[in-house]
Amino acid sequence: MKTGEGLVLSKLPYKDSHLICRLLTRQGYKDSILFYGGLGGGKKSKPSFLEVGNLIQFTPANSKRYSDLSGCKEYKVQWQHKNVKGHFRAFFLRNFIVELVDKISVESQEDEMLGDEKYFSLLSNAIFYLEDSVMNNKFSLPQQLALFLGKLIQHCGVYPDYQNCSFCDHPLSQNEKPILDFAQGGFSCKACQEDSIIPRIQEVWFWEYFSTIKNVSYKDYEHVENYSLQALKQVLSYFLGQFQIGQHELKSSSFIFH
Repeated sequence: MKTGEGLVLSKLPYKDSHLICRLLTRQGYKDSILFYGGLGGGKKSKPSFLEVGNLIQFTPANSKRYSDLSGCKEYKVQWQHKNVKGHFRAFFLRNFIVELVDKISVESQEDEMLGDEKYFSLLSNAIFYLEDSVMNNKFSLPQQLALFLGKLIQHCGVYPDYQNCSFCDHPLSQNEKPILDFAQGGFSCKACQEDSIIPRIQEVWFWEYFSTIKNVSYKDYEHVENYSLQALKQVLSYFLGQFQIGQHELKSSSFIFH
C-alpha cells in the first residue's frame, strides 16, 4: 500500500484503544484515518504520538474504504512538537491555527484535485516555528499570530492590493493614509475615500501591516511587530469576511481574543 503523510488536525477515541484522526495531507486535503491501537497504553504501556500538530507517516491497512475512513495499523511520527503543550498561550495558539486551517481546507472525498499543498506548507511552518519560538524562549503570541494570518491570507488568494488604489490605480504610500475597502479587496487613496460607502478599516497600521508582513519569512518571526490583539482581530475579521465565516464558528478564538 502507498504510504502517506499528514499533520494531525483532530483526534477522537474509538472503542477501547483506537483513534480516529483527521489529517491534513501533503497534498493539501483532509483525510480521516482509523489508527488501530492509536490510543496507546495496553500491556506494554505504549505511548500515543498522535497529537494535534504532529506529522504522521502512515500506511493504510487496505485499499477498501468503509464509510469515510481508512484503517491503519502501521504508522510513525515524522516530527512532533514537544514544548508547545507546556506553554499555555502557545498551546491555545496552536489550537487556533489548526482549527482555522481545518475550517478552510477540503475533504479528500469531495475532490482530491481541489487540495492545495500550500495549506500543508502553511500549517507545518506555523507549528514548526511556534515550537521553535517556545523552545528558544522567544515566543510572542502577537508575532506568531500576525505572521500566520498574513501568510494565510496570502495563500488563500485574498491578499489586498496595497500598492495601488483599487479605484483609480494611484500609487499608495503611508502619507496617503490608505483605507481598506472590504468588498473591493484593496486599499483606496485619500481622493477616492470620500465617495466610498463600502465598509472599511480606517487605521493606517492596517496598510502598514499588509505592506510589510507579506515579505517576512517564517524564520524571521522575531522581526515581526508586536501588534495588539485587538488589531489582529480586525485582520482576522477581514479574512473571515472573505469566506463568510463567523468568528463564533472558531471555538478556540475565545482563548486568543479575550
